Amino acid sequence: MTKDTKERATFLIGAAMILGFAFTLLGKQNSKEENKTQNQVTLVVATDLHYLAPTLTDGGEFFRQYIENGDGKVIPYCEEITEAFVEQVIAEKPNAVILSGDLTFNGEKESHIALAEKLARIEEKGIPVYVLPGNHDLKNAKAASFQGDSYSFVESIDALEFTEAYKEFEEKSKDWTEDTTKTIADDFMKMFVVFGSMKEKDPADSDVQEQVKRLQAYITEHFYQCTSEILSCLGHMYSGGGEYTENIDKAGGAGTADFTARAIEIYCGK
Repeated sequence: MTKDTKERATFLIGAAMILGFAFTLLGKQNSKEENKTQNQVTLVVATDLHYLAPTLTDGGEFFRQYIENGDGKVIPYCEEITEAFVEQVIAEKPNAVILSGDLTFNGEKESHIALAEKLARIEEKGIPVYVLPGNHDLKNAKAASFQGDSYSFVESIDALEFTEAYKEFEEKSKDWTEDTTKTIADDFMKMFVVFGSMKEKDPADSDVQEQVKRLQAYITEHFYQCTSEILSCLGHMYSGGGEYTENIDKAGGAGTADFTARAIEIYCGK
């Protein structure tokens, strides 16, 4: 990675990392009493997440053999590990979190988006996150989806668009209060209440497609520029199982996540 790429790819984002260790800087720890009076800064530092979006594998035979023959034996559990890490960071409330690459398994664009969506919760709690992508994360020709007994290559991401997307989120969210964050999150979930009320319609229906358009506009207004490519990836995430599907179905009723994903697929295919 060149110096220029590193500089362009260093950014403050609403995402984070796992498999790390926490340590304390700037402050004596001679006694509990002294700690109360010292200006102490607590950082969480982690590296080599290698996160793979759950929508990019069904855990089939090819994927199992691929993992068994490689050195990433914990990759099948990265979703659970990541979630546990996020909850722990939020609970411990450090001053900042730092990741020194590799965020994703092999630079899959969908993995980047899923990771950012999941771990934005850390910055929403007022904990800044600093990330430097590693050699796995950008323009990776090995980015792939694993289904059944085969695989297919998927889109990776370059440093500039990745940087710009998350810089935009940081700029928009930097002045959010806890009340603002809650309001934006609640209004976002109301989008899926509306999708749930439309489930009896054809996903291609003009009213449903108009709701997809409003969803895309809401994400762009409050988070980052939601291109059709990003929206398509989000659709796959929404119906991919786990917390995304559960939360959407909780808001709009069973089947809402799958219905929304089909509507997004039609919208993005126009």
